Amino acid sequence: MAQLLGEMLIKDGLITSANLDEAINSQVVFGGRLGTNLIELEYLDEKILSRALSKQHGVPFVEPEVFIKIDPNTIKAIPRKIAARYKVIPVKIEDKKLHLLMLDPSDLNARDEIGFTTGCVIKPLVSPEVRILSLLEKYYGVKRDLRYITLSRADTKEFLKKEAPAKPPPAKRKKPSPPFKPTTLPPLAEGEELTSPEEFERLTQAREEEKARETEPEQILTLTEEIEEVPPAPVSPASDLVDEISEFLGPEIPEEEEVILEEEIKEEEIKPLSLKEATKALEEVKGRDDIARIFLGFALTYFKRTALLTVRSDLVFGWYGLGQNLSKQVVEKIMIPLNAPSVFKLVCESCGHYLGPFPPNPINEKFLELMGGVKPNSLFLIPILVKGKVVNVLYGDNGEGEDAPFDISELLILALKIPQAFENLIIKRKKMLSS
Repeated sequence: MAQLLGEMLIKDGLITSANLDEAINSQVVFGGRLGTNLIELEYLDEKILSRALSKQHGVPFVEPEVFIKIDPNTIKAIPRKIAARYKVIPVKIEDKKLHLLMLDPSDLNARDEIGFTTGCVIKPLVSPEVRILSLLEKYYGVKRDLRYITLSRADTKEFLKKEAPAKPPPAKRKKPSPPFKPTTLPPLAEGEELTSPEEFERLTQAREEEKARETEPEQILTLTEEIEEVPPAPVSPASDLVDEISEFLGPEIPEEEEVILEEEIKEEEIKPLSLKEATKALEEVKGRDDIARIFLGFALTYFKRTALLTVRSDLVFGWYGLGQNLSKQVVEKIMIPLNAPSVFKLVCESCGHYLGPFPPNPINEKFLELMGGVKPNSLFLIPILVKGKVVNVLYGDNGEGEDAPFDISELLILALKIPQAFENLIIKRKKMLSS
């Protein structure tokens, strides 16, 4: 059995117990794997995490340089649905051996199915979640949650950053020239010159050529010079950001419809719950998405459309959505900045509820566009605070041209129980690590 990652990182002195606790808290609230959250918190970088995962699973890791260009025929060896389901990337095929980058190298079902599909012996490799998700998008067109895009951009920017040129060795100090002593030359004969015109021209031309060589830039060919520079940090809404990332990654595959796994497109089966039933269900959740389904399912007794958004740093990400023409897949495409005026900025800064119309400004209008273009008369926003900080925002409306309900007292009561549901998950996660 593989050693637990957090335990191993502490034992190896790569993180502290306090770092691990913070990463677990972040993982429960914001999702993602433990390693992803450690990278986001800047306690590890990708290469250190890759080495740790290699040690944990007992398989090799791959340097990021290898991923820049994978043979298209190698990519075609594994169908998209299988690559997306198991989160794997084929790296190289040689002598009927498939070197396979895996999110979970211990997944024997994945190795057996892919080995049967390709007719190859599987040689597993390991890489962090954030890198594999970016490669799935680059080579298979499987869209990522937007939070992974921003993280990948920052990490890729660091990876592609040109190395600073080596400092030249310190110049040897020249010995001081001896004091100038004038030299007495013999007098020139009548009509005699120190240098002939031909010799003077030759010396001048040689000096000009030497100066040109000194100012000519040195030609250094590096891999990173063939790659487009990473765009600056995002300040635009989601669609613009996705366009920038797609442009950076480059068209490695034909333009086709986004890959959505069959299990992802099933309609949500949400059972209406009373406040008492929803409260009890929150006490027994096993994962963060359970929290969203329970809370939004209860919110649908008030709204026709409702969504949970995640707040992190200066961005708001879509998490989950239910109701008329809303789904998790639709809401996951939402990302809006908090560095410009919007109702979300108001709610996050005031930590208070909002009931009213959407004020006309670019951010609010972009959000409505990402939510399907529906324009309600009014909406409700409820901040969810954990340890005094807004980590989620509940959105609710009643559809095109309708008003949001005014009395949502029981929903507000249930909202107050969300932080405890997160805390229960954190406690369960830590118990798993200590058992």
